[in-house]
Amino acid sequence: MKLSGLLSLTVLLAFAPLSTAEAQRAGKPKEKTPEELQQEQKYRQPDKVFPLGAVWILRDINGKAVPSDIEATLIMDKQNRGSGNAGCNTWSSPMVSLPGQKFAMGSIAMTRKSCPAPIMAFERNYLQALHSGPTWDIPTSDLIVKAGTTTLRFSRGL
Repeated sequence: MKLSGLLSLTVLLAFAPLSTAEAQRAGKPKEKTPEELQQEQKYRQPDKVFPLGAVWILRDINGKAVPSDIEATLIMDKQNRGSGNAGCNTWSSPMVSLPGQKFAMGSIAMTRKSCPAPIMAFERNYLQALHSGPTWDIPTSDLIVKAGTTTLRFSRGL
């Protein structure tokens, strides 16, 4: 009789739920309580909303001022279209602000003006940065776009 009672106890213990520490050691994540989930929500920063229809003028790249003979702009409208001036040519592309304050762009359509080589190189680099899936933020009144090691700073136009 003692042996069957001991066997029953062993079987019961084998199927008993694991403690939190044992579950974590076994590779199972600890389930969060409703209070923990609510606390996480409380401190999570909501994504900012990109100001659609605003004209943004590029002021500097990596802290270096844009040459005075170049105007580069960015506008995103409510129809998920980005457009602007790239320095020489005007451009347009499907463009949307994604969660996590990122941009996504489709194929870029451009006019075909020819400008001096340095301006054409600037234009190529500018559009490449916008097209690379960068992040954006508006910490003050400026729009900051970060694409890899490139940081674009825009100010709001009229």
